[in-house]
Amino acid sequence: MSGTDFFLERWVTADELRGALVDALGVSDVEVVRDLADLVGGQPAYAALYEAGGEFAAHVSVDPDGDRETVRAVARALGTRALADDGSANPYTWILVHPDGREETVSIEPREDEDINLYKP
Repeated sequence: MSGTDFFLERWVTADELRGALVDALGVSDVEVVRDLADLVGGQPAYAALYEAGGEFAAHVSVDPDGDRETVRAVARALGTRALADDGSANPYTWILVHPDGREETVSIEPREDEDINLYKP
C-alpha cells in the first residue's frame, strides 16, 4: 500500500490524530509531526499534520499505509468531515467523507489563495 493525503474540517491535535490513526491502521503507534524534518522514525507509520485554509483546517499526510477506509475511520473517530482524493485526474473533484461513513463526490472551488472551499452553486 501507499500513503494517503486528506483534509479534516476541523483542526485536531497531534494526540487526537495519533489515537484515530492507531485504531484506523491497526498499528501500535503512529508518529505525528508538524514538520517532516522533526520525524524521528522507528514507528510503524507516521503522519504529517499541517494547517490548511478555507473550510478544512487540517491537511494530513499518512505513510506508509492509508486509503479511503483509513480516512473514513479517522473521520468517524474524530467526529468530523474529511476530504479525500477521488482518484481522478481532475484536481477539483474530491470525496467528502462524513463521520457516519457516508461519502459524496464534491467539487472544490479553485481560488488564488489556495484555501480549500467546497463549491456551492
